[in-house]
Amino acid sequence: MHINFRNRVQEVLWHVEITGQLSDGMWENSRPYDHYQPWCDATTSVLPTYVGHTRAWIRKDSYALTSRELLGIIGERMCFAANLAFNNPTMSEGVIREYMDYQQPRNSDLKEKYWLDKHSKMLSTFGSYAALDAQRRSGPYGLDMKELIKELQDIKKIMKTVIED
Repeated sequence: MHINFRNRVQEVLWHVEITGQLSDGMWENSRPYDHYQPWCDATTSVLPTYVGHTRAWIRKDSYALTSRELLGIIGERMCFAANLAFNNPTMSEGVIREYMDYQQPRNSDLKEKYWLDKHSKMLSTFGSYAALDAQRRSGPYGLDMKELIKELQDIKKIMKTVIED
């Protein structure tokens, strides 16, 4: 299956948050138990004039992506990811995933190789923690979640829209 999204922000949200929620998060034990597989295995692209997916029949295509429960848990993180994608359209999903909820490490953490390497990579990518934090907090996806909810509502429609292969 292939999914066409309206914009890069939707595609990033799909890969860094939504598929994980479908398979291992909010909908982990939903029936049918394999409901998430076609979604998580799908390839994606951004094609604003031709949104939808190429699978004619799918077992589950209705998910409460805008529920208070879900947004209460990961809403801020999704806003951070959306702003990073908006502010850096060519940034890889891997970098966005790694730094969307990155916290400034304590000095004692920087004695461990993992944190030192991660912090060094953050500095080379963003210049400073303040610059990273500014990028993920600034943009149209502020923490009031209004714009994020619009994107998630559109993704819900895209999940219900079948297009010709």
